Amino acid sequence: MKRQWLTIRVAGFLLLAAVFLAASGLAELVTAVRSAVRSARTEVALVTADMRRDIVRLAREDPGRSLAEIAAHPDLAATMQDALARAPSVLHVGVLSTEGVALAYTQEHSVGALIPTHPPLPDAAGTREALRILRSFTDAPPTYQSETDLLSDGRPYGTIRVVVAGAFLWDGIKSRAAREFATAAVILGLAILSVVLLERI
Repeated sequence: MKRQWLTIRVAGFLLLAAVFLAASGLAELVTAVRSAVRSARTEVALVTADMRRDIVRLAREDPGRSLAEIAAHPDLAATMQDALARAPSVLHVGVLSTEGVALAYTQEHSVGALIPTHPPLPDAAGTREALRILRSFTDAPPTYQSETDLLSDGRPYGTIRVVVAGAFLWDGIKSRAAREFATAAVILGLAILSVVLLERI
């Protein structure tokens, strides 16, 4: 009877532990999604700021320059390449006309072409949005984009587009989640062992 009671208690504890592990695992995945998206948005903001600064500087140096001429300047090309090196989540960077034609792009063969659009980079501020992103990643991680208009007298004359690799974000999420799950599994195993040993005393 005592052994049977011990088995029931251990089984009950295992069930509760499994529920706790599943709940904490889901919470950790949501946290990982938020962290990955937040990091990507920070990288996008830094890249966009660098691009805008170069464009403004080049325009001030020669007010007669068109956006196409500014986009072809070596300084801007160097800034775009640096962006790829410094921002791991960034896949492509470019300067587009108001029609969406690439005036400068890190994929040089795309210059002069109409660049296809991608879904906007989400913010993952809420749990529901984070879960939606998580579901989309488990199928095929999408590619995202962030666009910032270049304005003159309040009117757009071009766009800075930063393309973010969803696959990179997903890899980061999986890596973080795997570490947390491994830690939780060790803690759970030690807890189960402790319960079993205490019951035998």
